[in-house]
Amino acid sequence: MCFDDVGRTETNHQLEVAVKEANERLAALHHLERQSVRSALIEERGRLCLFVCGLKPVMVSTVQFAIVMIISIFTTFQRTFLLKLTQLNEHQRTQVKHLNVRI
Repeated sequence: MCFDDVGRTETNHQLEVAVKEANERLAALHHLERQSVRSALIEERGRLCLFVCGLKPVMVSTVQFAIVMIISIFTTFQRTFLLKLTQLNEHQRTQVKHLNVRI
């Protein structure tokens, strides 16, 4: 064996060890990154759930208010419409009856 062969063999061995160590560190880094991302996602999911739990009562009351307002508007419109119908003259009532509207 020549001196150059011994040097190359030792260098190749050191290179293989260094590559193996780098791959192990990279795998450990990927594992740590995966754990960190998972933890961050779980934390964010918790925050989102808390936000939604706080927002739900506000949304329910807003929808209930909107429903009450719609019913109020509809009732007002219905009363106004019926009042106008009762104030029609006989000719206008005949025309409305053709539309099948109850007075």
